[in-house]
Amino acid sequence: MRSQKKLLWGLSMGAVLVVLGVAARARAQNCVPPQVLIVLDKSSSMNYVSADGVTSKWDVAVDAIEAVTSQYEDSIDYGLMIFPYPDQCSPGQVMVDVGPYNSSAIVAALGAPPPDGGNWTPMAQSLNEAANYAPLLDCSCENYVLLITDGWQWCSPYDPATRFL
Repeated sequence: MRSQKKLLWGLSMGAVLVVLGVAARARAQNCVPPQVLIVLDKSSSMNYVSADGVTSKWDVAVDAIEAVTSQYEDSIDYGLMIFPYPDQCSPGQVMVDVGPYNSSAIVAALGAPPPDGGNWTPMAQSLNEAANYAPLLDCSCENYVLLITDGWQWCSPYDPATRFL
């Protein structure tokens, strides 16, 4: 449990540091804001609680997303993709298009926590969807995907064809 809490803290801090670096570079260059598509894992395992016995991985992710997007929404255009969507092992879907001042819309789109069972982790399929998301294909600005997950590519029943795409 202690290593899980350290991992969650490390992932949250890593995401914050990446976003801080992007924001600082955008301000320094005084250019078009970068676009960041947050790709969030809503698999059932995100409900597992950390060593404190209270905070779930989902809660940690939601808190980090809310803090970062509200702090930097004036210098970074954010969007949100949730996977699986709508459930089980479906690839992710963009819930909030990348754009300015999206923090409130992103927090609202996060919705309820994942179900206790049945949602898997179609990470590769979701990243493929993100790679084809039209606004991120715009070369006139910097584009990023911020993946927030607790696991690896997995769908059940296990199918080796969906393990790595």
